[in-house]
Amino acid sequence: MDYNEVKSNILEAFVTFAKKMNSEFIAGGIVTEAELQRVIDSGIDYGEGFFIVKQSNPIPSITETAK
Repeated sequence: MDYNEVKSNILEAFVTFAKKMNSEFIAGGIVTEAELQRVIDSGIDYGEGFFIVKQSNPIPSITETAK
């Protein structure tokens, strides 16, 4: 999405739609600092990906709070 104008415009439309529907938006697959910055600049509520936290092995169990 960083370098593709079409994808950038689609992202903007999704974020606008989510906000109008009073929904929260989660960006997935963030692997670079530039992608994270784009997510922040776009007003996206949440993000996940390798750049934010590396997977651990073994995968930790889900807490009651997360459920």
